[in-house]
Amino acid sequence: MTSNDLPQGMTQNTISLLLGHPDPATLLTPEMRNAMQRVISSPQAYTALQYGPEQGTQSLINFLVEKINREQGLSVQPTNLMLVAGATHAIDMLTRLYARPGEVVLVEAPTYVDAIHIFRDHQVELYAIPTDEDGLIPSELEKQLALLHSSGKFPRILYTIPNFHNPTGCTLPEARRSEIIGLAGHYGFLIVEDDVYRDLSFEGAAPASFYALAHGDQVLSIGSFSKTLAPGLRLGWLLGSADAIQRCIDCGTTQM
Repeated sequence: MTSNDLPQGMTQNTISLLLGHPDPATLLTPEMRNAMQRVISSPQAYTALQYGPEQGTQSLINFLVEKINREQGLSVQPTNLMLVAGATHAIDMLTRLYARPGEVVLVEAPTYVDAIHIFRDHQVELYAIPTDEDGLIPSELEKQLALLHSSGKFPRILYTIPNFHNPTGCTLPEARRSEIIGLAGHYGFLIVEDDVYRDLSFEGAAPASFYALAHGDQVLSIGSFSKTLAPGLRLGWLLGSADAIQRCIDCGTTQM
């Protein structure tokens, strides 16, 4: 492997704690090869290689609906979910839909570096909310919201990574999640929950998601196979209210 083959930001013989890359030893190369061979050899081969519906392949959506309902105790429907080309695709799409240039987006300090790049590309105004060993501090968020509102600025999005945060590694306690949901209702902003690390919990289940605690209101939650299957697939999903998902489907997103 040469330096040109390495993921952006990595050098040889180092382990970067900034990047959320899975261990190469966990990538299921034989299994992926066999799965692809089965699909290409099946009657569905031409369908698999053709453009798909904007929402995504229905069989995979149904699988994800069953998985989410089973693991999180929810009762989401296929209309609550769409497929995306990884979390960054979802972040880009949601920023385009919900925040115009010059409008305010709130992020944790620190946060996922590629999300910052996306927000800057969309020319939104970023405000960083302090964190501690448990993650985002609701009282600091409330303080910033009050200051912004007093100056005539109304945040459109709070972008948060609640589970196994990148880069801090912390997991936000459920009580704090509930406080933040209350602030979202009071101040009228959307919570974009980047929950791509949820499936990496080794000791018990992760806390209830923002989506679950808010009963799907004012939350769009991002999931991904990049941490558990293969990041090169560029395959994730977006969970939200039926109206929000339909808005995303109608925005001209990538056909999956």
